[in-house]
Amino acid sequence: MGILPESSPQPPSSSPRRLASSRGGDASEVMLPTQIAHVLQRLTRHHSLITVSLPECENSFSSTILAFDRATGTLSIDELNPEEGHALLLARRVLRVSARLKGIAVDFETTLQEVSQEDGIAIYEVAVPTLLHYHQRRAHFRAVIGVAHEVPIILETNHGRVIEGRVHDISPGGIGALFQQQTPDVLQCGERVEHCVIRLPRNQTVHSALEVCFVDPSEAPAQLRMGGRFVDLTRGNEHLIARFIADLERQRLKTRPKE
Repeated sequence: MGILPESSPQPPSSSPRRLASSRGGDASEVMLPTQIAHVLQRLTRHHSLITVSLPECENSFSSTILAFDRATGTLSIDELNPEEGHALLLARRVLRVSARLKGIAVDFETTLQEVSQEDGIAIYEVAVPTLLHYHQRRAHFRAVIGVAHEVPIILETNHGRVIEGRVHDISPGGIGALFQQQTPDVLQCGERVEHCVIRLPRNQTVHSALEVCFVDPSEAPAQLRMGGRFVDLTRGNEHLIARFIADLERQRLKTRPKE
């Protein structure tokens, strides 16, 4: 089979910068090509099972991501199961793909471009998405750090680059942070940063690995927002964070106007 007509419908490209998911977590938009490629490469490497939804179709279908070639911009997925999904996909040509990457939900919309067969099984070449959503269900409440506290954070990336910023919000599960004058591709969604240092008040320091859950330019000039999940946080570091959050809450209650 050959290439489909270029008039195939295109997926919508506009939605809020940050969404609340129906599962109670956050959905961050990933729009930078380097970050999208990084997520797709990881999905391919893990041979991730995917769920495919089609327009005007109540049923969903299962498949697998087979290959991603960043150089040629091609993304290939396996034949849909159950098999009636094949004819529906050829008719609709637009699909929504959902997958999980180490417990984090990823989804995007794309269009069918070409169909081939290998040993009688269909292989679909779909357009590489220009936007995907990266969800993470939070297991902990995040405490926002006010202007009264400056909590520095230092990350050493896997490329040996050291970047410094400040923590915006924190929980025993992870952080939100802001970095000044960083290029957006210095951190990648899904990347594990082995060296993260957070300097809390009272000369207390938290050391942990960190999994990057979203990276996004801030509305402020030359500022980058990052959200991350602690990996293998020690019990001692978890207690330090819990005490810091408790201190923040006590101070908040003291300054709250009395009713």
